[in-house]
Amino acid sequence: PNLSPWMDSLGHWIESNDPHTRYAGGQRVVDESTVQELAGLLVADASGVLVVGHLRSDADRAGVLTLGEMLGWPIVADLGSGLRAGVSSSHMIHQLDVILQHDAAMSDAPDAVIHLGGRFLSKRVQAWINRHQPSIYVLCNDSDHQMVPGMVTHRVLGSVQAFCEDLARASKPGTDRTWLERWQQRQSLCTEVLNVQLQSVLSEPALARTVSRLIPAGHHMFLGNSMPVRDMDMFTWPECQAAGIHANRGASGIDGLIASA
Repeated sequence: PNLSPWMDSLGHWIESNDPHTRYAGGQRVVDESTVQELAGLLVADASGVLVVGHLRSDADRAGVLTLGEMLGWPIVADLGSGLRAGVSSSHMIHQLDVILQHDAAMSDAPDAVIHLGGRFLSKRVQAWINRHQPSIYVLCNDSDHQMVPGMVTHRVLGSVQAFCEDLARASKPGTDRTWLERWQQRQSLCTEVLNVQLQSVLSEPALARTVSRLIPAGHHMFLGNSMPVRDMDMFTWPECQAAGIHANRGASGIDGLIASA
């Protein structure tokens, strides 16, 4: 078939380095009354957790850290959040997927969950939340297309950065750190055990641990398919200095790599 009529219309795009279609950015504004309502519901010193999926910007990531520190809650970040590398915060619980394999940890029930950004990778973390059915489950991101889990009590469609900053200003700071310290102790013990166990034999988890430990500061890492993504999500070195760890969800094989390139 003669494709010239169609190809001619694409000539200017083929010869340039610009995208064919440009999308104008926009920002959803979080309603102040919603923020005040949630600040009233989130009782100071509640046993809450921030669960963080894919985030779009450094500003979103900074907002998450601000909110976690204000509430005094542990932060559980998916590999795609951008918080698993080059970020230093005592609130980060890096290996929750591993920690939850212990019955005592799996039985430790959160009162509230604030889910920020996109979906997260770990089925075990999702099972932990599903098991305990927290009375407050807030989901905040700016996507109309994300499926909403049935347990969500508050759906906030707006900027993660703005929501976190506004809620941090409206909330009372947490002073009882018992809940946070319990998870920090588990994280510390898990790190010690993994450092010993993963040094003794060459394996995919050991490779994920070693690569994330050795990658220099300022460098990025892109993961090519499903198992390396899951291994890195579970076993990333807690003090990884990479500028970013990137992966695809869904199209994670050849198609995903080509699309990302």
